[in-house]
Amino acid sequence: MEFLLFIVFQPTMFSKSIPFFKLFLILFIFLGCDNIDSKKNKSASNSNLTGFQKELSGSIKSQILTDSSSFVILNNDVYLEYFSVIKSAYKENDFHPIWIESDSLHPKSIDFVHFLDTAIYVGLNKNDYQFDCLKSIVSSYNHKFRNPNADFFAKADILFTNAFFHVIKDLKQGRILPDSLSWKENPKMQTDFFIPNIDEYFVSKNVNLFFKSMQPKWKPYTDLVNELHEFVNKMDTQQFTYLNYPYNKCQPLDSAFFVKQLIKRFSESNYLLLDTSKHIDSLGLAALVSKYQQANHLEVDGKIGRQIIGHLNLTDKFKLKRIMLSLDRYKLESDSLPEAFVWVNLPAYKLDAWNSDSIVLTSNIVCGRPYTPTPILKSKINEIVLYPTWTVPGGIIRNEILPGLKRNSGYLARKGLHLIDYNGNSINPSNINWQKYSKGLPFSVQQSSGERNALGVMKFNFKNSFDVYLHDTNMRSLFKNSSRALSHGCVRVERFDLLAKFVAQFDSCRYQISDTLTYTSDSIYNWLAAKKRKRIAVKNEVPLFINYITCEAVKGEILFHEDIYDSDKKMIELYFNK
Repeated sequence: MEFLLFIVFQPTMFSKSIPFFKLFLILFIFLGCDNIDSKKNKSASNSNLTGFQKELSGSIKSQILTDSSSFVILNNDVYLEYFSVIKSAYKENDFHPIWIESDSLHPKSIDFVHFLDTAIYVGLNKNDYQFDCLKSIVSSYNHKFRNPNADFFAKADILFTNAFFHVIKDLKQGRILPDSLSWKENPKMQTDFFIPNIDEYFVSKNVNLFFKSMQPKWKPYTDLVNELHEFVNKMDTQQFTYLNYPYNKCQPLDSAFFVKQLIKRFSESNYLLLDTSKHIDSLGLAALVSKYQQANHLEVDGKIGRQIIGHLNLTDKFKLKRIMLSLDRYKLESDSLPEAFVWVNLPAYKLDAWNSDSIVLTSNIVCGRPYTPTPILKSKINEIVLYPTWTVPGGIIRNEILPGLKRNSGYLARKGLHLIDYNGNSINPSNINWQKYSKGLPFSVQQSSGERNALGVMKFNFKNSFDVYLHDTNMRSLFKNSSRALSHGCVRVERFDLLAKFVAQFDSCRYQISDTLTYTSDSIYNWLAAKKRKRIAVKNEVPLFINYITCEAVKGEILFHEDIYDSDKKMIELYFNK
């Protein structure tokens, strides 16, 4: 335009060519008018967009302040689980839209939907976050709104916000806590976690890295996530019949129904061509069970039990839920893990001692039976006891000792146990009428220290309300068993000596200059060799975590441990079968 003005005000340049000058003058007027019209149209467009944005903010405010935690959008009834957090976020944002800018979706809105579409690779189910509805909002308008409706897009913006808060909470805290412990109802977490992270999301350069930052950094977790990707890509998505076990064998209808479901399940895996006109007798069923056991490297006995039913129920779809559950169990502890600690994983029958992100000790363990399970807990090892005596817990006295004494008063002697009264005096069991006791005894039952003691030669104490501890055992051959849920609830440790060394090193490394070191790992070994009874106070207590993780990534594959307490089954039904 400056060039055209230059031409108009210097006509001498065109004194020999008046028509040419007139041509430029006409061109200038035409372009100027067109430019003015363009400015008018753009101004009008901006005015409309500004008006829509104001209308959109007003609609968001109206929706939020009605205190309605649900609405209908795209014919979907939507419940906003994170409504209290949503209210705080929009109030802080002066009710402006978060996911919609001008006349289109923010690019990060599209990125969020793309993340949800592959969320299964980090153990999330996209359908938990109104994925189909969000995807419809994106695809229907092709990222550009036509004839925008403020009420509709206010709901769409709120829906995106609700899904986002739901996702980051599930990635960070998991899904297996009751609502009373969930961050979504915690005002402090609204200001410290939810709102800062939605701001961080919109300035992040890489969406996938942002969501990765929400998750634990601990190696067992990241290894399992890495293997999950390949598992999902290869998994069999066929729906198989789930077998409820155990069933009531005394009820003919229950037995008949179970057998029918079992035969159906075998047919689904092509071990039997299902023909309802033919009856399979007990011998035929035993042969079918044996065939399946042999093909799947199970113990072949032709019997229906926990092992084969557990294997039949462990379909890829169910495995996926178990992986998702294991990831959530890691989330409950990963942020609180110190530099050094002891980690007991019950389904793996394993204890690991960690130091500086590395495992420095691994030991086999024996844990509680299904009917006397070892509790899930976290505590700190505060004492080592050498050559401990064992005071039998009340539950064992009621369930085992008392019935044994009623049969034979010599029961305690055969077990190496002694009867002690409240004054510490030894009592002769043969002088007691055991038939008059039914719920307990007015005595304590103890076992002297030594190699025959049920606790072995070493015990590790820690504060807990379950009266359990880690200890050695007088039945060390049990560590060779593949299934080791065999105790009354305490945890037996095969490498108890190395665990004592780890505790001693952990403790001594944290002593202050003014502290007096009262023991070392060498002194522990010397006391053991001398068979000296001793209680050793651990000044710097060692963090202890007893957990229940049934899926682990080991050497490039996912191992599925036995669900010894049926905890996976219960938790999946409660949290993952919605």
